Amino acid sequence: MAVLACQDPERPPALSPQDAPSEPSRDASQEAMTDLGVPSPDTTPEDLTAPVDLAAPTDTPEDTPEEALDDRTEPIDITEDSMVSWDSPEEADAAPGETPDAGPDHADTAPEPCLPRCAPGRCGGDGCGGACPPCEAGRRCLGDRCVLCTPGDRRRCYAGPPLTEGVGACRAGTQFCTVEGVWQEACPGERLPLPETCHDGVDDDCDGPVDEGCAPLPACVERDLGSRVGYGVATGTTLGAGNRARGSCGGDLAGERSFRWVAPSDGEFTVDTRGSDYDTLLHAGDGCSARELACNDDIAFGFTASVLTLTARRGQELRITVDGWEREEGRFTLNILEGRADRCPVGARRPCYTGPPETTGVGRCRGGTEACTELWTRACAGEVLPAPAERCANGADDDCDGRVDEDCPALPLRVLTGRVTYDRRRADAERRAWGAVESAPAGGFLLLSLRGDTVLDQAVTAEGDAAGAFTLRVPEATAEDDRVVLLALRDDARGGASLALGDPGLSMGVHRPFRPLSPVARLWSWSWALSTVPSGALHVTERDGSGAVHAFAVLLRARAEVRRAYPSREPPALLAWLGYDVGWMCGACFGLLPVTFLGQTFGTQLALPGLGADQQWWADSVVAHEYGHFVMDAYGVSAREAGFHLFNTPLSQGLAWSEGYASWFSAVARRDPLYLDRQGGVMFWYDFAVRRPWRGAWTRPTPDAGLLQPVAENEVSAVLWALDPPGGALVHEAFVSPRMTAPPYLRGYRNPLGLPAPVLPDLLDAVVCSGAAAARVTAALLPEYGYDPATARCR
Repeated sequence: MAVLACQDPERPPALSPQDAPSEPSRDASQEAMTDLGVPSPDTTPEDLTAPVDLAAPTDTPEDTPEEALDDRTEPIDITEDSMVSWDSPEEADAAPGETPDAGPDHADTAPEPCLPRCAPGRCGGDGCGGACPPCEAGRRCLGDRCVLCTPGDRRRCYAGPPLTEGVGACRAGTQFCTVEGVWQEACPGERLPLPETCHDGVDDDCDGPVDEGCAPLPACVERDLGSRVGYGVATGTTLGAGNRARGSCGGDLAGERSFRWVAPSDGEFTVDTRGSDYDTLLHAGDGCSARELACNDDIAFGFTASVLTLTARRGQELRITVDGWEREEGRFTLNILEGRADRCPVGARRPCYTGPPETTGVGRCRGGTEACTELWTRACAGEVLPAPAERCANGADDDCDGRVDEDCPALPLRVLTGRVTYDRRRADAERRAWGAVESAPAGGFLLLSLRGDTVLDQAVTAEGDAAGAFTLRVPEATAEDDRVVLLALRDDARGGASLALGDPGLSMGVHRPFRPLSPVARLWSWSWALSTVPSGALHVTERDGSGAVHAFAVLLRARAEVRRAYPSREPPALLAWLGYDVGWMCGACFGLLPVTFLGQTFGTQLALPGLGADQQWWADSVVAHEYGHFVMDAYGVSAREAGFHLFNTPLSQGLAWSEGYASWFSAVARRDPLYLDRQGGVMFWYDFAVRRPWRGAWTRPTPDAGLLQPVAENEVSAVLWALDPPGGALVHEAFVSPRMTAPPYLRGYRNPLGLPAPVLPDLLDAVVCSGAAAARVTAALLPEYGYDPATARCR
């Protein structure tokens, strides 16, 4: 069962249509989300588009119309561009072939002869006023090189028998043109005919029939895995599969796939579904008998893969079934490993790197961290791999070959100064709806200067008093394809993405969060033709998606708070998703599921609500709250307890602590104890500083019910705010103390999985044990809670 940290507060009754606030039309949202968002040279500022595609394509999801994908224009790919860091070139003392002025000591010196620069593979001018020989047959001149193709181009390839392409499992691949201007030798993605594998449901030899010549299988299974072991011994989908089997831990509502597997030896085997794209469930039996050997839903909290440990005899036939939690179905990967493979302590971490070993620590490339959830996750969170080509203008070695900005072009550049602003809305004076549009600065965003697909310079818009201001180098002579592009992206100190906001590229409606990337998932961006912004005044309107600008601005503010609180430790890379007219089944939520995007693996993700009726992208509280969940996971220890919850309603200590801390962090990051949101057409709020809800009475603890009693999440937020308003330094320090991060947690709370976890009473102990005055702690608490600082459990 998937468990996500989410925020889904009380939903008040819906307003009548006449009470509902205005909202951007669907047409406006669609225009703001025009595919690939890089305007043509004649685009005006009013025709801004969003966003730039930086994600590698994946399989097309069922809810993305194929015709919509066919109509896409070609994106610019920032990860594969050639970009350069520019200095104005110095003028040469003398033109090629020109004799320098003769001084008095060199009156009789003869000019040196000009030596042509022609060499094999060179073309164009020879440097002496002539031309090099033409390129050999089949090649053409590109710049000063003879090439077979333009670097970055791609073409279809297939080396198998012609009649097998597109039959069964056989498919063509794609070759890329290398930076040397030649087609790569390999054909990535190609699948050639293989000998038929029985009962895999695939035409492996690509001759039309499936599983020909194979003996029939027992009725309880549909595929035979033989005695194969390793990663990916079976892949496929449970979508549309029958629902005939169930395990003791569930699976009676979802379709499943069952496999016959024969143990290759005596001993233990680990079976898991890591790599699957939905909430799986695994169960195994002794052949086709009714005797179940094992059943598992989730490996651990927040991870939807399943794992079994089986003990088997050599030659024993087992039935392994890939099922789903409740009605969950999707693409699966089945792994069968010998022994208790990859077993590790929950919460342990180890370094990892999946790129070429010689690139580790070179340039921008660096390793990441693999987490343990009883098994190693096989996701290297935070790693940065070599870029396919050098990125110019960032002063970094992007392809990790030891050179910086090699092969980057040179252009005369000038300085463009200006300011980036955007349309924003706040709650009106009565807190009943979003108010009028106002202009706000966009500080902390990445700004690029491009000619075509080549980045010439980049800068980060200023923050603080000069927020939104920038200085950017642009071509001295403006061409049609010169642009300035604003990205919802913040790099870290070594060129990797630290924080990013992506558009998930999903259809209008409510979706399950954190599934595999859509083929049109991309980074939010806004683009202006350079010729239209001579003054450097860049403005994103509400019609063009300024709600995404605002959401990223709030994330940047939350990031600044955690960097202020913990200056010695940079926050891990985080990827957030916001799609206009895209909602999530969790409302808004934080997930521990790694994803590879922008050329690196993000260990965690946020899903921000984008349904147009409520316009929650203006709700700073919600955006910063979800970032608070990220902070709890990255810097402290989570209670690993989440799910549906309501404000002002008693919750279990673990859930109340998780949600209450996130709302408190939101308040501290915003320097505002008012938590305000809009759901179901109605705006509501809670003021943590005075314990006042938008309606009704504040829910108080039950006297004499003990410190581990259910408590409202907003009460937890109010306690934390009262302890240390408004900067939160005392709580920040206590939150990362050993009393909150190293078991045993002395108040003895256990979450529904039976695991020990720190909660509010442990935090109060940490504050008292750090030397805070007892009166300060007592004053932060309602008397009904009954916490006595004198009984703090210090160690």
